[in-house]
Amino acid sequence: MECTSMDIDSPGEYDFKFDPMQDQKPVRFPYNHPAWTENRESSNQANNTGMLSALPLDVFWTMLDKSLFEHGDLTLQHDAFHSLFSLSQVDPRSNQYVEEYISRRQPQHFLRRELGDIETLPYNEGDNNQSWYPGQRHHFPPNAADDFLGRVIQADCPSCFAYLLNYFELDIGNCNKSGWSFASLALINQSVKILKYMLNHPGSFHSLAILLLGPANINFPRPTPLGFLGQCGDREYLDQILYLVGDRFANLRLPSVVDGAFTDDEIIWLCSYISPNQARRLQELGVPITNRHDPETKLTSWHGAVANGKDFLEYMKLTSPLNPYEIDEEGLSPLGLAVSQDRVHAVRWFKKHGLANVSQEYGKITELTIAMQQTSGESLCIVQELLPSEPGKYLPRVCAAELMHHIVLALHTKDIQMRGTLGDEDYEGWRQVSEMIAIEKCKNVWALSGTKDPARDGSYRESASELEFTKKHYKYARQIAQLIRFKDLAKWIYSRSERL
Repeated sequence: MECTSMDIDSPGEYDFKFDPMQDQKPVRFPYNHPAWTENRESSNQANNTGMLSALPLDVFWTMLDKSLFEHGDLTLQHDAFHSLFSLSQVDPRSNQYVEEYISRRQPQHFLRRELGDIETLPYNEGDNNQSWYPGQRHHFPPNAADDFLGRVIQADCPSCFAYLLNYFELDIGNCNKSGWSFASLALINQSVKILKYMLNHPGSFHSLAILLLGPANINFPRPTPLGFLGQCGDREYLDQILYLVGDRFANLRLPSVVDGAFTDDEIIWLCSYISPNQARRLQELGVPITNRHDPETKLTSWHGAVANGKDFLEYMKLTSPLNPYEIDEEGLSPLGLAVSQDRVHAVRWFKKHGLANVSQEYGKITELTIAMQQTSGESLCIVQELLPSEPGKYLPRVCAAELMHHIVLALHTKDIQMRGTLGDEDYEGWRQVSEMIAIEKCKNVWALSGTKDPARDGSYRESASELEFTKKHYKYARQIAQLIRFKDLAKWIYSRSERL
């Protein structure tokens, strides 16, 4: 074949990040190889691409050069490799053109070097000369883009993945250089096509189901690939995984093994987004979604569910044997957690179902206290939901004064934070909105203290100490409001304190 002007042998044309590795396996694209035939492009794509082979050879090669080296010659990108590989499989003529192109020194050295950078390990749990790695898991971040294999998995390209397995003479039961299994990288990156390929092409010793149930990284027993589903937050993706491997898990007839693939924490995270139907499916596979309690954090399935929708909260009420009032290590009940996260829908659901019994004991931090300490617009709605709504029911005046004191203290802390993070205009805007919300909260609380209701006269007698504490709370709340220059709030508190 006659050389073109692109076949330049001067060393300056091949400025790689390090010298080409002559001992690496040559990169070739055999036509119609059975390892990737099933993953070829559709016939329409093939016909359109096949027209390129009618171009003059030098034009064809120039196009390939631009494609392969579009991002420079430092890192091989998946789209560049995929373009070459796809063209090589269109028809025999295109395959000949591509094979001749990649046999040139620059493309061949570039491809050989980038594929030669890929390091893999067999999937042998704890195979590191000791049972498990004694260090921390963050020493091995699951970054798929570390090498070209990872970028292929990230791109969810089964044809290129099949090519690499064939090139390295591997099966799916292997890991990258950091110990993360191919299955875990595919699941983390939501590469469903590659997971489907793995399902249909089991390894010599490992099927996809086994890889998903085992350690995600051979250096650590936890997490499993399935465990990563806890924080993915994507119902549609969870549906795809359950559809893909649900029956395989059921056929194992090992529900305790499927359940053991999830930690308590991961199940609680699942409760934050899973649908009732998905929960039922996992229950069938042996995973008790609605009956989980983490002994370390004291969190339960109820704590996770407050971030979910009303449909799952209803499902929890019907199926969970857990106490919906149980507190976590920070002293938060599920309702308290919903309040702290400004989840109005969950608070309304708890109230509707009689699960929002807020204590009115003086000196106690309650869900209402937490709502008063929040500064968002949603927290105003939550305060209105949590205040007594039954006719003739009031807050003790000392409790109302204490709540107003809490909101001003919280504003003081938040003001310091926002002043250091926002620009002048945004900071002033935040102050105006926050002061308005605080005043509205105080109005709601004051109205429920029964101060102006004639029907309450004589029905409750404050002690002298209660009256003293009430006055102190008003005084300190007003002083702090003045300190942080919330003048309208300070005036409102002063006007009410004068009526005591």
